[in-house]
Amino acid sequence: MLKEVVPIQYHGSTAQVFSYKRIKVECLTKEALKRLYTLLKLTRPITILETPSLFLIQYENKPIIVLKKEDGRLYTLPDQGFSKREIEHQASFVIRILRKYNLVEELHSKRIKVEEEETSERKIGGNFKNKYRT
Repeated sequence: MLKEVVPIQYHGSTAQVFSYKRIKVECLTKEALKRLYTLLKLTRPITILETPSLFLIQYENKPIIVLKKEDGRLYTLPDQGFSKREIEHQASFVIRILRKYNLVEELHSKRIKVEEEETSERKIGGNFKNKYRT
């Protein structure tokens, strides 16, 4: 079962939270998405799969982000072994890339302060949890 994800770009003790109406999926195909990522000359390999109802987007060793064609919203798959924060951050990459090509409707963002507990967990336990999932 898919779970909708809020794209959040984390910057140490602050974060940029994105809200949007929908992504213009009618303008996208698997090939078009790959081309957008190629134009940005990203260094990490990306895998994009397309089904009749969604796109699956994944950078190497990162959470899978699902773009549903029905509503143009971003989702995540359960039990990928990544934290909520990692998934939100990965979704922010998708939104920011599609924004560059005017493919996101009614995109807004706001900066917020991240709770100290959240930043401490990421600094102290984040890498350990990712390398040694329990």
